[in-house]
Amino acid sequence: MLKNSPEEASRQRYFTKEIIFKIIVLGVLCFLTYYNALSNGFFHDDFNFIVKDTTLRRPEPISYHFTPHQALIQYRPVSSIVLYGLYRIFGENSYAFHAANLLFFYASCVLLFLFLNLVSRNLSASFIAGALFCVHPLNAVVMNFIVTNSFTLMGIFLLLSLLMLWLAEEKQKGKVFYYGLSLFFFLLCLFCHDIAMVYPLIPMALLYFVRKCPPKRVFALGLPFFLISLGYLIFRMFVASLKTSVFANFLHAHLSLPVYIASLFDLFGWYLIKLIFPDKIIFVWNISPAGQHVFVKDVVFLALVIGLGWLIAKKWKQNERSFALLWFLIGLLPVGLGSFVYYFLMGLVIEPHWFFPTSMGIFFLAALALDGLKKIVRKELWYAFFAAVIVYFVSYTHTYNAMWRTERSYYRYALSVSPDNNWANFGLARYFMDEGRSEEAKKLFNKTLTGRMLDWQAYNNLGLINMADGDIDEAIIEFKKAVQAKSDEALPYNNLGIALVKQGENKKAEDVFLRAMELRKNLLEPRFNLISLYMKEGKKDDAIRLCEESLGLDPGNGNTFYFLTQLYFEKGEKKKAVSAGKQFLGKSRDAAHLVSMGSLFAEHHFNNLAGMLYFRALEINPHDKSAYMEMGKLYGNQEQFDRAVMFFQQALTIDPSDEEARRNLQKTKELLKKKSTTP
Repeated sequence: MLKNSPEEASRQRYFTKEIIFKIIVLGVLCFLTYYNALSNGFFHDDFNFIVKDTTLRRPEPISYHFTPHQALIQYRPVSSIVLYGLYRIFGENSYAFHAANLLFFYASCVLLFLFLNLVSRNLSASFIAGALFCVHPLNAVVMNFIVTNSFTLMGIFLLLSLLMLWLAEEKQKGKVFYYGLSLFFFLLCLFCHDIAMVYPLIPMALLYFVRKCPPKRVFALGLPFFLISLGYLIFRMFVASLKTSVFANFLHAHLSLPVYIASLFDLFGWYLIKLIFPDKIIFVWNISPAGQHVFVKDVVFLALVIGLGWLIAKKWKQNERSFALLWFLIGLLPVGLGSFVYYFLMGLVIEPHWFFPTSMGIFFLAALALDGLKKIVRKELWYAFFAAVIVYFVSYTHTYNAMWRTERSYYRYALSVSPDNNWANFGLARYFMDEGRSEEAKKLFNKTLTGRMLDWQAYNNLGLINMADGDIDEAIIEFKKAVQAKSDEALPYNNLGIALVKQGENKKAEDVFLRAMELRKNLLEPRFNLISLYMKEGKKDDAIRLCEESLGLDPGNGNTFYFLTQLYFEKGEKKKAVSAGKQFLGKSRDAAHLVSMGSLFAEHHFNNLAGMLYFRALEINPHDKSAYMEMGKLYGNQEQFDRAVMFFQQALTIDPSDEEARRNLQKTKELLKKKSTTP
């Protein structure tokens, strides 16, 4: 074990004036590097997980985010909680989300600096590493693409875990407490992203190469990290399952070992080159499996592995450089599987932010080299060189920040770098689709078709475009192609059913809705569509049965309660309707659904229950204009015009441009005046 002299212990004080000054400098550097990213908008999956995610609009306990839910496509509860908290505070303010990402990024830079200073006792190298990490363009993704803050958070929790592990070994008291904290932060790291499942190797490398613990102690302290990862892996085989995404793609790719290794060589080579020459970095870099020079690439890859192994085992041995290099290399391991995540859409891929937590190792290694250079050259030359490196990286990062300004600008940039990048083509097509530019969207969606199983997504979107354009026959053709491309996916069946209903083929529509429900029992959309079809056909009992089944899947769903209540009213079963309304009042945290349900009860003259639903909506969202409008109408219909005026005025305060609220207010004031002058 290392024994610190009093002088060394003094240097290890956590917050000296010099350390605080360097922390401030890192803050200034972060701001100067990313200030032009703060005004960027939402991008790609930001819309799915922030703007369009209805779960963010209702209050939920923390446990909700850790509980698996229907149609879950990824499991990242910690980042989900962060997004939820930010949305509850700032709404759909992209500036606030980018500012939060900047704070998270700054926190990771500071923690990296403090951690490296603690374990290496080299203040200069630690600061250099933090500065390089801060400004490098490869890290621009986590600032500009909001939902990738899961990687920033993962880096923060990894550093906290390593810090606590170091303190557990260094402190004379509280060892168990610090070690427990280390395991806890590692678990949070896993809850940010699956890549962390290989990270138990990092604390073991820290203990062996820097702390110089005996192998038995390294194993004893490292084993719980591995057990936590193993338990998480087993869990993830059943929740947002890795079996049906990464592992399935890997097994179905049928790549020979030489081609697989040569392909990894190409992917790793791209990333390593961008570390030094950060030109033409894009969010997703894709390649086809290696087809040329496979043998040469395999030999070079093997030589590199042997060379790096010799460097660590024989040359550097147990020191900070070995740990820094291993820290980085461990981050490459998940790419062996992760590169297959979009295999049947665009081949093998690599995404720079995958390496965010482990790229810290390569920046530390570079910092140690630069700090060594500092000791053998004139200080003026060294500072000029270091400043030039910082400016070089910052200038590139500024350029990339500008590229992320809008979805359209970034996709066009990505396609200028990689014209056959199906991720960028698909993203730009979806952008045009949302903008209503049908022909441009169709052209790009057709370009993404590869004859592979993920073609269903393009066909499905082509069907939606045609349906929006009123071409139902062509929409049905595209949806059938989607079904043929992936017969076990529920969404194209659901959309095909909607198109068939529009064409009047209700029996066929019923069959495909039932098929969609069979494929994904927890998916509610086909259930809602079938309920609507049954209501249209007068099959009220079938619709009620389906509503009751749906409540078993999602007991608080507003759409289901609305359908069920409407059906009870249509059947004249008012007591059941009131019972359903009261149940919904007690369960719902969605203001919009509460307002809709209130309007349904107001329509059937259950004014007290309608008012309770509106007031509940306003408790949840005091700025819900529709709730104030409906309350005004409710009181106006009861000739309580003074109260109605108050609610219409509040609606106008929220939205002064609302002409309906203005007309209602004027009319209600006239009625109030007339009532007050009537004897």
